[in-house]
Amino acid sequence: MPLGAGRQVLLTGALFLAMLVSTLSENLIGLLAPVLVEDVETITESSIGNAAAVLFLTAAVVARFSGRLLDEIRAGRAMTLLFATAALSGLALATTGSLLGLTVFGLLGGIALAINNPVTNRLVQAGITQQRRGLALGLKQTGVKVGQIVLGLSLPMLVLAVGWRSATVLVVAGIVLALLVSLPAVRSLPIISAGATTVAQARAGIRWVQGYAMSMAVAQSAITTYLTLYAVQVVGLSLARAGVLVSIFAITATLARLAWVAIADRIGRPALLLGGLSLLSLPGLGLLLTAPAVDGTLAMTVGAAVCGATIGSWNVLAQFAVLSSVSPARVGSATGALQSSFMLGMAAGAPAFGWLVERTGFSPWTWLLPVALASTSAGFAFGQLHRTRRNRGDDR
Repeated sequence: MPLGAGRQVLLTGALFLAMLVSTLSENLIGLLAPVLVEDVETITESSIGNAAAVLFLTAAVVARFSGRLLDEIRAGRAMTLLFATAALSGLALATTGSLLGLTVFGLLGGIALAINNPVTNRLVQAGITQQRRGLALGLKQTGVKVGQIVLGLSLPMLVLAVGWRSATVLVVAGIVLALLVSLPAVRSLPIISAGATTVAQARAGIRWVQGYAMSMAVAQSAITTYLTLYAVQVVGLSLARAGVLVSIFAITATLARLAWVAIADRIGRPALLLGGLSLLSLPGLGLLLTAPAVDGTLAMTVGAAVCGATIGSWNVLAQFAVLSSVSPARVGSATGALQSSFMLGMAAGAPAFGWLVERTGFSPWTWLLPVALASTSAGFAFGQLHRTRRNRGDDR
C-alpha cells in the first residue's frame, strides 16, 4: 500500500541515496585509474579493465537471481545489505596493494550494483502512488549521476590533499552516513511478495530491453572506465580537469534522465525514445575520437556532455519500459533480469576496450567498439517499435 505524501518524499530521498551509493564503485575505479597505475606496481591499464570486469560480472551473476530473493527480505535489511557491500568495497580498494585487493573490491562492489535496481524498483512499486512513480523513478535514477558529479569534482582534490587511500576512506565514511539517514524512511516498509514468479515469466516482454541494455552498457562501460585515462594520457589534460569532464558527463546525464522520464510519462513510448537516444550518442563519441587532433578541451567537454545525455542516461528509460511492461508482482524479478543483462554489457565493455587500447592505443579502431554497440542498441529499440506497430496493424 502506498505511503502518505510526506513519507513518499522521504522514501524517494532514501532511494536516491541508495542508487548514489551503490554505483560509487564503478566511478571510483575510473577516477582513480591514473594514480592506481602509477602507485601500485602490479596494476596496469588492463588491470583496471579487469577489475571493472569483475565488478560487472559479479553484478550480472548476482542480479540474475537477486530479484526473487530480495522479494522475501524486508526493506530495511535489503537497504542495509546494499549500503554495507558498497562500503566494504570502498575499504577493499583503499587498502589494496595488489590485484587481489582489486578483485575483492570488484566482488563486493558487484553485489551492491546487482541489487540496487531490484531493491529500489520494488520499493517504488510498494510505497509510491501511480501518479508519482515516474517522477520517483527519475529522481532515484539521478542518484547514480549525482554521485558521479560529486565524486568527479571532489575526489581528485581529495587525492591531491590527503592521498588516494585516505580519500577513498572518506568516501566510505560518506556511505555509512547515507545509510544512517536512509534507514528510517524504509525500515517499516515491506517489499511486496512476488509469489511464484519465475525468471522466465519476468523476462517475457522485456527481451528487447535486455538486448538494448547489454549493447549500450558495453559503450557506457568503455567511456566511464577510460574517459579519465584517455583525457590525461592522450589529450593531455590534468587529472583535475579530467575529473571535471567526468562531472560534466554526470551533470548532463542527470538532467537528461529527468527530461527523458518526463517525456516518457507524457508519450509513453520508451522504445522510440531509446532508439533516438542511441542515435544521438554517435556525435558525442565522434567528438571524443577527434579530440587529440583538434581543440582537445572543447571537444572533450562537448563530447562528454553529449555522451552523458545519451550513453549516461538511457537506463532510466529502460527501467521505465520494465515498469510499464510487467505486473507489480514481477517488478523485482524483471528488474533483476534487466540488471543482469546491463551488468554483462558493463563487464564486457571495459576489458574489451582496455584490450584494444593496449594493442592499438586510443586509435579510431578502438573507438569503433562503443560506436558499433550504440548503433546495435538502436536496432533493438527500433525493432521493438516496428513489432509493436505491426501487431497493432494485425489487431485491426
